[in-house]
Amino acid sequence: MDSGFDFACALDADGRATCWGDDQHGQTEAPSDAFVKISAGRTHACGLRADGTVRCWG
Repeated sequence: MDSGFDFACALDADGRATCWGDDQHGQTEAPSDAFVKISAGRTHACGLRADGTVRCWG
């Protein structure tokens, strides 16, 4: 779990991200990818996939 400015994201047991809170920049619209780690910034979030690639949104 991590939080940014007025929003937060967490991973479920399958690695799917769920984000909630302010969505002014699309930061709560998480993709359906599976992640092993998640990090949130001021108005964005990024997830690390098992293959080492990163996907960001917001």
